[in-house]
Amino acid sequence: MDIFPVDIRKLAYKYPGSNLYAIKGVNLSISEGEIMRVKGPSGSGKTTLLKLLVRLLNPPQGTIMLGSKDILRISVRIIRGKICLMLSPPVFLDSIIHENFHIPGIRYEYSFIKKYFDALCLPLCYLDKHPSSLSYGEKQRISLIRVLCQRPRILLLDEPVNGLDADNAENVLALLKMFRQNERMSIVIASHQEINVTGLKNFQF
Repeated sequence: MDIFPVDIRKLAYKYPGSNLYAIKGVNLSISEGEIMRVKGPSGSGKTTLLKLLVRLLNPPQGTIMLGSKDILRISVRIIRGKICLMLSPPVFLDSIIHENFHIPGIRYEYSFIKKYFDALCLPLCYLDKHPSSLSYGEKQRISLIRVLCQRPRILLLDEPVNGLDADNAENVLALLKMFRQNERMSIVIASHQEINVTGLKNFQF
């Protein structure tokens, strides 16, 4: 199934029990191989948009078209096989890092894990550590590796460089650039921080 282009029109969402729109009247398109930064202050709807794109939430108003199909007419299993979301703060199982890479239906290759650990300056011994023993920034980078290993067509990242120093943030962006070029992956980054990537498209909330 071809999911490009992603075409979003008049998208709106209210969380249950709220009278206020988390997002309203959102119109945007995402093309294959595109990198986009969704920017805006905290509470502006950046994370809500990402959750709607991977169907953690269902859009009651407006449409999200993946290729020629409405997202609501596509099974969640198919969507999440093509679109991956990294949330902030990162979420892990209550077990060592290595076991967090064993997700049913997903085949992780050790060679990829090692390559990405090296690229993000993480020692491989962290695979045997519990997430609670790692810093926030270390968990952020490992969470990114976990979604990259799934080789999605669209990667959704919620504040991926938040809490990282300048060198580690640069390493993350360099890895994303490589993936975008090699895999023709589209990347959507929700961030209130500036992102320095060539060809970046901005969407403002």
